[in-house]
Amino acid sequence: MSGNNLLSGNLSFISFADILQLLGSTGSTGILEIFNEEDSRVKIFFEHGDVVHAETGELKGEEAFFKTFSWEKGHFRFSEDFHEYEKTMESNLTGLILEGLRLLDEGKLDHGEGKNLVGHVPLLRGRFIDYAEIVDEEFFEKDEIIVREGRYGSWIWVVLDGLIQIEKKFCGKNIPVIQLGRGGFIGSLAAFARGDRPRSATVRALSPVQLGVLDAQSLSKEYSSYSDLLRTYFICIDDRLKKITDAYVRIYGNGIREVSEAGQIENLTPEKFRDTNLGMVISGGAQLYIECNGMFLNLGKIKQGDLVGELPFTESKRSYSFYLAGDGDFKIKVFDKKMLLSEFGLMSENIKKMVEFAGLSLSHTASSLAVKMLKLMQ
Repeated sequence: MSGNNLLSGNLSFISFADILQLLGSTGSTGILEIFNEEDSRVKIFFEHGDVVHAETGELKGEEAFFKTFSWEKGHFRFSEDFHEYEKTMESNLTGLILEGLRLLDEGKLDHGEGKNLVGHVPLLRGRFIDYAEIVDEEFFEKDEIIVREGRYGSWIWVVLDGLIQIEKKFCGKNIPVIQLGRGGFIGSLAAFARGDRPRSATVRALSPVQLGVLDAQSLSKEYSSYSDLLRTYFICIDDRLKKITDAYVRIYGNGIREVSEAGQIENLTPEKFRDTNLGMVISGGAQLYIECNGMFLNLGKIKQGDLVGELPFTESKRSYSFYLAGDGDFKIKVFDKKMLLSEFGLMSENIKKMVEFAGLSLSHTASSLAVKMLKLMQ
């Protein structure tokens, strides 16, 4: 191995997505080379944790980059060697990972040989966790229920090893929503605002699983120090994820029977403000819609005190949009979301990862819902 090589290994031990997240989180600059068993090679160029170029044979940019998501066997190495290149990519790394996993899930990339645990359910991983705030570890066997929908509890876990599946019950059936790998969180910060509430979904172990129990007392103490605005954001993200998940389960279990066209909805406007702004509902209410390919699905009501706009820490590159249909009394107060971002910078590392993962979960589930809408409208 060359003296410039900083990291190398086997794809059967660590996935391509995990490698990307590691290099992104450390702000790495260099070249990641991926080799499969057929001697194909993809080069991916990083600058300060961002992917700026990829190439393999005659393919360049995202076409070359996404090719590697289908490789389950092979080797990788990351080196400081860095030469001139043609910049072909500008998307943020989280968006690229999310899009690659979506393409793989939809069968638009060949999985290749080897066991695929993801199946038709999207798989989401988080960043490596700081073990200093883990107070205990718990182990579950394959098919064991970790959390049961409707039961009470407010523990927050992080997946240290293995694979779990989030499921919701609909018409007597458990509908799979998303799968979480290493770095995924069970539970949310909104639990500290709402107290002991019923769990909204069942969590099942798809393989032997090792979970880290986070220090609830430390998390609660830090949570109580946040501004009212930031705590409102946590509740808003949690509520919206629940709305999107419920809609996904309804469509999955019952087909698409409730979509509308724009002309059928009164007072319909895009939710997005200027990129630096958010809004808080100060009077009235609105119906929240997700739009995909010109069709609109009602996700439920936005009420006084809720946040609307381009929510921080969620993915903006997507195949769907959110819209609002306000009632006659609907009014919002606009403020600069930099207020949230500055407070985010003061959080402990594990809470930062929880916030980022919650936003990623929301984006990923909404993307799955949009894909389901498209398939059923065809």
